[in-house]
Amino acid sequence: MTSLNISGLVSWEIPDRKLRELRFMKKIRFFIVNANDWYNKGDVTNRLGLILALQRVFKNRDIQIYLESLTPYRDKDYFGRFRNIKVIRSLFASETRKRASIVIKHTAKGIILFFALFFLALLFPLLRKIPENSEEYHNFLNNVRLNVALLFSSDVIISSPGGFLHDDYPPILLINLLPLVLAILLRKPLVIYNQSIGPFKSNIWARFTKAVVRRASIITVREEISLRFLRDNRVILATDATFSIKSYIKKYLRSGAKKERINKFLTKLSRLRVGHYIIGITLVGYYVLHKGVHYFLKYIDFLGSCLSELNRKGRSENLRFYYVVLPQNTNDYEILLIKLIVTILRKKYKLENILLIDKDLEPEELFAILNEVNLLIASRMHSAIFASILAKPIIMLAYQPKFHGIAKMLNLKDLVFDIFRLNRKSVQKFVDKVMWIIKHSTQISEMLNQKTDALEKRSLIPALMIKKLIQERE
Repeated sequence: MTSLNISGLVSWEIPDRKLRELRFMKKIRFFIVNANDWYNKGDVTNRLGLILALQRVFKNRDIQIYLESLTPYRDKDYFGRFRNIKVIRSLFASETRKRASIVIKHTAKGIILFFALFFLALLFPLLRKIPENSEEYHNFLNNVRLNVALLFSSDVIISSPGGFLHDDYPPILLINLLPLVLAILLRKPLVIYNQSIGPFKSNIWARFTKAVVRRASIITVREEISLRFLRDNRVILATDATFSIKSYIKKYLRSGAKKERINKFLTKLSRLRVGHYIIGITLVGYYVLHKGVHYFLKYIDFLGSCLSELNRKGRSENLRFYYVVLPQNTNDYEILLIKLIVTILRKKYKLENILLIDKDLEPEELFAILNEVNLLIASRMHSAIFASILAKPIIMLAYQPKFHGIAKMLNLKDLVFDIFRLNRKSVQKFVDKVMWIIKHSTQISEMLNQKTDALEKRSLIPALMIKKLIQERE
């Protein structure tokens, strides 16, 4: 395991004379590849954390960040508020996902044109120049040319933070590995930025992914499972990139920024807080259903049984609970499944004390609502990170190994339940854990505040390493 002196990196400074010289150096261009969409707010906050980290570390340099996106119009509207950001349309972005034939045709067309321009750019340097009007997403040829030009002209290629390098969907894994392989072939500095690698069912995919990732200039992972998988002394254990937004979110919540779109929810929660202990819940639909209908129904039964038992337990201790279902992923299919789960909880388990928020919220709005709950039952990993940033007590229902790594960093490893190993005995254990959390919420909040302060600093490791790499090259 590689150790790193974080304090040494954070305090690393450049002499004033050198700093003045650096200000007159050329603009640094970053290209963030491995596109995500707008709807999963965990992916959004990961990219926001990366952007804020780069801006913080390179505050004395002229930088330009290009962000590849599957939903460019929506991402441009959001990320365009932050300085030095340009959102570009991914080759794999499609106007519709309702017809598979259209998506496949569009993707094939984009890949063929991309490789044609890529090989021509090897021969003709003019094609490596970034075209004007780079954000005209409707111009297909111009957009493909921009993707090619950025691979050639960027100073650093950064693989977006997240957990997408696994073989649950091999075609998507290939798509995600493609820009990494091309960056290596072009001998560009490649950064694997606070990622989870795996899990893998196939040894072939595992070896191939490992071979590609190990060729990167900088490799940082967000939990120990990925560190053990890569088995490379150059790999640094950092943490999730979302922790980098803690200072930004705290400032946002203190600012009293306008929240008109969510005022009705905030008003209702404010009223509910008077007589209720509010428990937030994030649900997962597709990932569990993908494993099998049996697991999906078992997950719903577990939730229904736990919430019913919590209601009974609360009445015996003079506690009135109210459950608020919060959105982390708001794509149409996931919202449909979440609505189905909530309907079953209300009808089958007689749980009327549930409020469902199914609005497509911006990260800041989601944090503002989450700030009103007392405790979070998190079936989505990033919702647990959001709650920890706000120092809210958490208990987790994990559908992937990455939960356990983050829980360990937060000192909450005893508060994680594996969704695929739930049984009737788990219900009482879960309820007992929730009641224990309620009794010790003050101590847990204090601990989380300290932990996330440290993790915010730790999340900056790759940005600091990029800065050092660029200065060495200059």
